[in-house]
Amino acid sequence: MQAVNIRFDGLTAIVTGSAGGIGKAIARELAASGANVVIVDVLLDAAKATAAEIAQEFGVGALAVKCDITKQAQVDKMVARAAQKFGGVHVLVNNAGLSYPAHLVDMTDAQWNKMLAVNLTGTKNCGKAFIAQVLKQKTGGAVINISSKSGVHGSADL
Repeated sequence: MQAVNIRFDGLTAIVTGSAGGIGKAIARELAASGANVVIVDVLLDAAKATAAEIAQEFGVGALAVKCDITKQAQVDKMVARAAQKFGGVHVLVNNAGLSYPAHLVDMTDAQWNKMLAVNLTGTKNCGKAFIAQVLKQKTGGAVINISSKSGVHGSADL
């Protein structure tokens, strides 16, 4: 299979949960393809380190934003800040996710509610703010939602 070389020069991508792990790898790939990247995470120091690394290595704009995606007001501010800094937003990667290594019978209500808030409400909040900004810009945009294999195949953990 041949690799596809897609360029994102001049476009801005928001990647949630991107201070480390898969989100960081996604942000790095987008930056390598020319995109400015917005590193969104609840861990500000890690987000700043990732943004600095990406800016230095790829020569693109990189903005670190501390944001709890379960809070619509924080998400709205994050998207507005990204659009103001880079002149618009074009790609949203909903990568942030949360799971607990517990069987359903052992999971607390607080854990369950936090998991739903991040995985579902956070995805909705980011999509809502991003789409509103793209419509305001009158440009196209793309939303990419990431899930684990548990979204397709059941888990014995429940």
